Amino acid sequence: MMSEEKSVSLVEPADLENDLARSAWHDKAFAVWFAPFAKKAVLFNGARGEDFFRECGEFAKIHKAAPAESGDGPDEVLESASAREWFRSIDFAPLPGGRTHKPTTWQMEKARKYLASRHNTLLAEQLADAERVRADGDGVRADMLASSARKLFSSFSDTVVQCKDALDNEDAIIALAESTPPLFLLDGEVGRLLNRRLKPGNFGVILADQKIGKTTSLMTVALAAARHEPTLFISTGDEDEEELNGRVATNLTCMAVEPEYAGTFGVPVPDCAHNAAGTCPINKSGVPRQVKDWKVMVEGGVTPLDVVNGTADGCRAIDGGPYAPCCRCFPTNDGTPEDMERRKNWKSAVWWRRLDVPLVDRETLRETKKRFRLECAMAGGKLKIAPCSSGTLTVQGLYDLLEMLDRTENFVPRVIVLDYADLMKQEQGRDSDKDHDGMRRIWEGLSALRTKLKILLITATQTNRTSDGAETLTRRMIGRSTKAADNCTWMVTINQTVQERRAHVMRMSMLYARKGAFDVEHQALCCQWHEVQDAFAFSMPVFCKIKNETKERD
Repeated sequence: MMSEEKSVSLVEPADLENDLARSAWHDKAFAVWFAPFAKKAVLFNGARGEDFFRECGEFAKIHKAAPAESGDGPDEVLESASAREWFRSIDFAPLPGGRTHKPTTWQMEKARKYLASRHNTLLAEQLADAERVRADGDGVRADMLASSARKLFSSFSDTVVQCKDALDNEDAIIALAESTPPLFLLDGEVGRLLNRRLKPGNFGVILADQKIGKTTSLMTVALAAARHEPTLFISTGDEDEEELNGRVATNLTCMAVEPEYAGTFGVPVPDCAHNAAGTCPINKSGVPRQVKDWKVMVEGGVTPLDVVNGTADGCRAIDGGPYAPCCRCFPTNDGTPEDMERRKNWKSAVWWRRLDVPLVDRETLRETKKRFRLECAMAGGKLKIAPCSSGTLTVQGLYDLLEMLDRTENFVPRVIVLDYADLMKQEQGRDSDKDHDGMRRIWEGLSALRTKLKILLITATQTNRTSDGAETLTRRMIGRSTKAADNCTWMVTINQTVQERRAHVMRMSMLYARKGAFDVEHQALCCQWHEVQDAFAFSMPVFCKIKNETKERD
């Protein structure tokens, strides 16, 4: 896209037919230049999207009246005197509390709507002119004008699509369009599932069976939140502070991108019809990638690297990688004809790809803890970890903990991640002998806490044993925590069928939401790391890519 942007000259063409064509050319140039301009404007000035787009028309007028002094690309436009003067003239209002928000997705969507609306108006005007010419009896000239209008529309639509491609997440736009923006954003399919609900005052619950990924999911969300907002991670298990720090550090290095803290590992991806036919849009080589089942290979002493390098018997080396897992051919369990076709074509064969995963053996555990401390420092001290023994933390104890952090460390979290509610101590009451009544008090207390403090609270609960291997989790599988769905604002399920567990694939779906009831149609498909001790992460999608800056800080 960058090369296309630089190929557009800032000098107005001399062969424009009329004012309408000239206006269309300026709007097209504005669309090409707008994306990098918006990013730099927000980055260096902390502008809110609403204030920024209030002046969109003024920016277009500047370029119509005074093109940039030099250069052909967007960078030169940004450095031009006219753009700087226009930018200085805008009074950007910061967010309350002195914070600045960078809603890039919101801005890009507003830009797309503005450009599309502007061009639709121009197209309608030019087509109306063509009809007037046709009414005067000049049909040939009317056809020429209409053809020219449609060409302009097609060219402009391509530019609008480029702007739309720059969006990070469609659901983030919906969330930002509401009164309160989300506190942070997650990437990929999980982001599309959760982003609109990551707002202060919400209460989210992750529902999963044993050893599926509740704790690691909560850790990953906490680490993503700590990059933007003060976050408190509370563990109610039996891990001490040292063990908990090591586990969080391991999970953190799963998201590292530097070779110093990452290794190479093969992950199986279930085959699909596109891959078998050589038409997979992700497998660019067009050669089907089918090898033996990974369990058979592991039992036979074949390692993933043997498959990648082509040294295993009957396995070909995979060149041109890395390849991303494709969720287009996975069953969605929605009963549609497309889903039935996916079920038909979903095979048990797998192919391998290279992935960066952490080195988490004992020799490197010390380095992961060092990495964890550095990342916490880079996050501005926004992450606090509070380990608690199982069955000791109460709702009142949580209030006391927050008060202590505020008094001693001046730390007021906006995101609280609790791992997890089922292990909290049940407070005494009239019906304390009833287990379900004690859990009801816990859920009601947590709901009151997030409402009173206006925080984002995320925790987890465990399903009953009947959920193991189920296609879709239901409300009946919540187990003893039946009051969780009555007090939370949204509930997400993590589940695996037998085939998915064998292929190391997990599904996240929205089981319950206050605004939207059940949303089983929208599922996020994730691939699990495997055969890495004490490590569990998501390879699709990656929750939050963290740039390693330890070299500069060492």
